Amino acid sequence: MSAKIFLNYLNKCAASYLQEIRRLSSVTQGLVIYGAGGLGHLLYDFLQKNHITINCFCVTGEKFERDYETGLSVCSAEKLAKEGKYAFLIAASLNHKANYSVEMVNNLKMWGIDAYIEMPKYMENFLVKYFQRPVLEITTKIGCPINCKYCPQSLFLKAYEKFPNPIKEMSFDTFKRCIDKVPLNTVIFFSGFSEPFLCKAVVKMIQYAARCGYDISLATTLVGMSESDFETIKDISFLEVVLHAPDREKFANIPMTDEYLELFSKFVNTRINGRRLINYVTCQGTPNERIDDLLRRANVRLNLELHDRAGNLSGENLQVCPQKGDKLLCGRSIDMNWNELLPNGEMILCSMDFGLRHRLGNLYNKPYEEIISGTVMKEIKAGMSDRIANVLCRNCVFSIEI
Repeated sequence: MSAKIFLNYLNKCAASYLQEIRRLSSVTQGLVIYGAGGLGHLLYDFLQKNHITINCFCVTGEKFERDYETGLSVCSAEKLAKEGKYAFLIAASLNHKANYSVEMVNNLKMWGIDAYIEMPKYMENFLVKYFQRPVLEITTKIGCPINCKYCPQSLFLKAYEKFPNPIKEMSFDTFKRCIDKVPLNTVIFFSGFSEPFLCKAVVKMIQYAARCGYDISLATTLVGMSESDFETIKDISFLEVVLHAPDREKFANIPMTDEYLELFSKFVNTRINGRRLINYVTCQGTPNERIDDLLRRANVRLNLELHDRAGNLSGENLQVCPQKGDKLLCGRSIDMNWNELLPNGEMILCSMDFGLRHRLGNLYNKPYEEIISGTVMKEIKAGMSDRIANVLCRNCVFSIEI
């Protein structure tokens, strides 16, 4: 099956899904989206564009607040179920998070609800494609002292040392020269292979990208960030902010100082014009007791999903992806344009490529369009259709067989 045929298949599945949603809407008093995370918001946007009204979001447990992106309420799923008025649209992926979907279905059945629709397989991929924009992740520093257990830093460092110009820290001038070549519809994501705030110039970089008109996302442990850094960036309209939290098992080496806890508390409790600054928190184990208390009081979503980084890690509690054959597409970026920028200007396929196997070209020296459609990218895409080809994607949880 070609990518074009697969996308046609997704369109047909989406049309069938819409038809069933409209049918349920006609026999109930309203629709609610069960799941208020990123996938729930993609589904909401899609339904809005198709003129389908959503009454509210709901989640498991006690909750009632206003969703900052849509203005809708976020309610308790159990309380809504007891009212018996609504049909529930489950916003949980069947691709990688089937356990969440099963849990939601079991809850609805326990509450006596049969008016619900699970998200069809691959619908997440359709929504990503439907709303997708290019993403460029920024690795600002080489060498991360946090040394998370579930981050293959040693593999990355060994691979990077073999580069002709293995600069350890990105300069603002390098960032500016590279970003100035990137299309404005690209999301600039400060994350990458290390903690962004280990770089001295990162705040200046964030400010520059915002002034240029880019949408900006951020994933951070807060290590290296100061209170003045926080005050400088907190009013920026981030597309998404994700915090990586310390764990009780100490899988992540995040110092639990009073200054850190105060900064963490500010992040989880700050709202700008009614909008919560952060979207959610991730953790590589059981959240530290003091962090767990902060999250509960702030009612912040916690994500504990772990995977083997496209076969670059092994260990317990990891979602492992056996090698996939046949033809593949990237479920996170069907156009393969979610890429990684390193401090020396090199663009890498993605943030799963810790071994730096797929080097696309140097953005410092070449145009973005030339790199994204260049020889290496063509070879990778060809490899996605050839099961003999040794592309990283064959071991990645984000890839899908078509």
